[in-house]
Amino acid sequence: WGHDRWPVHHARSLAKAIEADMKVALVNADLLPVPPVLGGAIEHTLFETAMAIRRPQVTVISPWSRSLKKCEGLDRGTFRHVHISNQEKKARRLLGPKRIHNLMSPREARLFHYASGVADLLDELDPDIIQMHNRPEIVPFLIDQFPGKQVILYQHNDARHGSPQVRQAARL
Repeated sequence: WGHDRWPVHHARSLAKAIEADMKVALVNADLLPVPPVLGGAIEHTLFETAMAIRRPQVTVISPWSRSLKKCEGLDRGTFRHVHISNQEKKARRLLGPKRIHNLMSPREARLFHYASGVADLLDELDPDIIQMHNRPEIVPFLIDQFPGKQVILYQHNDARHGSPQVRQAARL
């Protein structure tokens, strides 16, 4: 896929979901929360999309932040959050404290913990369409975890368009 086709594919997928009254999960990258209490253009886009669309059912998954405590009246059905530190504690209980850090870098470990938490929420939500934003590394995992679900990678202004992870995700 060329980068110029992603927005078209995104719009077609959402239009298809609206017609079929499907459930859609928009999964943010692992850095900033939605609502965008810490900023971020993608986070603003996901927030505005979720607030504007009531059909189909749209749920945004993003990392948790203490800053979210300031959000009064936050729709917890629309905005779900992964507590990465809780996922790390869960992995340590299963694998032992040193084992995770022996297996991967801190960045890879964070991504692993986030993907694990995202999978837990997706399992609970059971969406028809999963749209992953800016994390091609997570797409193969999501496809394996949720066979039969439509998984879409949406790369925004990320400079890794030609990366091996993006090419692998495009082939899946």
